Amino acid sequence: MARVVLDAGALIGLASNKDSHHAWAMDLFHQTLDYELCMANLTYAECLVHPARANLLDQFLSNISGLNLHLWALENHSIDHVAQIRAETGLKMPHALVLVAATECGAALATTDKKLAEAAFARDLKVYTPTY
Repeated sequence: MARVVLDAGALIGLASNKDSHHAWAMDLFHQTLDYELCMANLTYAECLVHPARANLLDQFLSNISGLNLHLWALENHSIDHVAQIRAETGLKMPHALVLVAATECGAALATTDKKLAEAAFARDLKVYTPTY
């Protein structure tokens, strides 16, 4: 089964019809209905911060429950890889983590971040991103 690793912007865009990337995210999820959706567990936690702050965590979790997200955990053997990617690309740590997750999962990457998309393209990953 094909996989796609989501960055925070992709999931947040899907969950919020007020987000500027909502239409793109809806299209992405229609394109990838047969894909396994994956997300680094730390990226997933990042997505939960705003709903938790707004006392909407239960609603957010309910809204995304049907996605059956597979959470990828950063293992000790991957820590060096994240550091290397961050050093090579200048990506922020959360984006370096997403790139490593996609690489190690053999997955495409869905992101709203232009610099992350460029780094993924440079590594010959299939990338889903809004048009900039």
